[in-house]
Amino acid sequence: MEDPLSSLNTASHHFDNGQIKDAYYLFLNTAQNAIQPFFDVKFVHCSIVSKPQKYDTLLCILRTCLDEIEKIVENHSISTNKAPPPLPPKPSTSSKPVLPPKPTRPLPVAPAIKQDSEVALPRVPNGEIDPSHLVPAQTNNNDTLTPSANSKNIPHIPAPPLLTTHRVLQTKLDSLESLLNDYRTQKRLVQQGTDNGQMTESELNDAIARYTPCVAEAKHTLNKIRTVYMTAATIPSILHFQPGIIAYQITRIESAIFSVIPAQALLTHSPKNPHPRIIASTDFFNFITRLIEHSILLPQEASSRAQHIHHWIKIATKCQDLNNYQTLKAIVSALGTPPVQRLKRTWAYIPKKSMVKLEALNELMSESNNYGKYREHMGIASTSVLNGKSVTKIQSDHCKRPTVPFLGTFIHDMTYLLAAVQQQQGTSSDALQKDARVQKLLKTLSLFQSCPPYDKKPNAMYAKALQKNPIRPAFTQAIHRSKSSFGRLGGAIGFGGNNESEAWGCAKQQCRKSICKFTDKQQYKFVHENECKWTQHNNKCFPKHA
Repeated sequence: MEDPLSSLNTASHHFDNGQIKDAYYLFLNTAQNAIQPFFDVKFVHCSIVSKPQKYDTLLCILRTCLDEIEKIVENHSISTNKAPPPLPPKPSTSSKPVLPPKPTRPLPVAPAIKQDSEVALPRVPNGEIDPSHLVPAQTNNNDTLTPSANSKNIPHIPAPPLLTTHRVLQTKLDSLESLLNDYRTQKRLVQQGTDNGQMTESELNDAIARYTPCVAEAKHTLNKIRTVYMTAATIPSILHFQPGIIAYQITRIESAIFSVIPAQALLTHSPKNPHPRIIASTDFFNFITRLIEHSILLPQEASSRAQHIHHWIKIATKCQDLNNYQTLKAIVSALGTPPVQRLKRTWAYIPKKSMVKLEALNELMSESNNYGKYREHMGIASTSVLNGKSVTKIQSDHCKRPTVPFLGTFIHDMTYLLAAVQQQQGTSSDALQKDARVQKLLKTLSLFQSCPPYDKKPNAMYAKALQKNPIRPAFTQAIHRSKSSFGRLGGAIGFGGNNESEAWGCAKQQCRKSICKFTDKQQYKFVHENECKWTQHNNKCFPKHA
């Protein structure tokens, strides 16, 4: 059976090329193939115990086929009420003077698309993130490109460029279809002789012939966008993307949100009166943390969860290379939440090298001493010299590259500064504006916002850094080797592996690329029998055998 998605694309291609009959039967065949797996659904009482794979994609394909079939039936059926074609004129015996041809009128141009205030789209370059256009984060994998109406308690994040392009094209398509239907209606009235409009039948035919390809092209483009969307929705995990690509794309979103935050927003932002630009940043921060927790906790196997944690540690490292400390803090916060930290078997699978990196990142973004390590690293401190280096020099070094600082330190500092100033000098706005500490903090925020922007694609320096540690299957293979050798709980807690040769073989495999202190099987046996304790080797605990 042919893949329904490729069959749908072929049918759409036939329809766009004017092969209506072939497209109609191919849409029918695709709908039958898409609905066939639903006949294999099994019930136990009133509960489904087996459902088709990728059922949401199949339902989306089925709806698309039914919509296209409905359009073909409506637009390509012969109407019984259609007026008969006009009779040709009778030949005349008398010669009449030949009249000069009427001056040709220019074809009407499609009117500009009128948009209401609710659906007005900001004009941003193609592929750029618009931080002012926020939509509720998608929480399901349905087939619609429209944000959910029930958006209560859902963070609002910048709309993806794909959805923005879809909205623009859908609006243009609706306008073109409306205009094309008006021309067809006017042509039908002219043929019936009930319309004395300014346009003749030939001019209407030219207008219809002009706009029909535009409508077909817009439909074809929308089908491509929907195909890309459905393909992305069926990707099961974030492991399909390289850590550098994920880090760079999230960094571009964070940079777009941070760059439009006005410095004066820190003066008015409060829990009772939140500023929308700051709320956009905090919402995206919370969205990233929940996304990380969900991706880790969704798999059932400890080895699969370990792969996700290992992947996010790599992404956090790339974010540090990109000077994106906002996302870096979100990742280390998500990995430090109780639901993730309690996964003891999962953390036992993480390589020691990755754990060392995570500990360094946790130390950098630690809240101890009021983010002391992070402030020293960024040059955000009340002193003028840090570790023998000027604070101004540290900040200028960061500002030579695109940088997204952690916004939480600015909000935290401004909250305490406003409380101190109001207690000392009152609540007047002039006192807040003239305070030197407040002005210094606002100036620091503006300085980081003036950093160079990130490019659409990584430049040569970033591309080299992002590809420095490509995805390797060695970690995944090591996890499955360890799992098969030591049982479900792995070698971390000493279950499984009931014979000595099996444990020695796994130890030899784990130490193939490192300096192993076990030179042979007898020495491994000697260590386990005489020391009578677990041996920690290459971040794996090999248990003593009875």
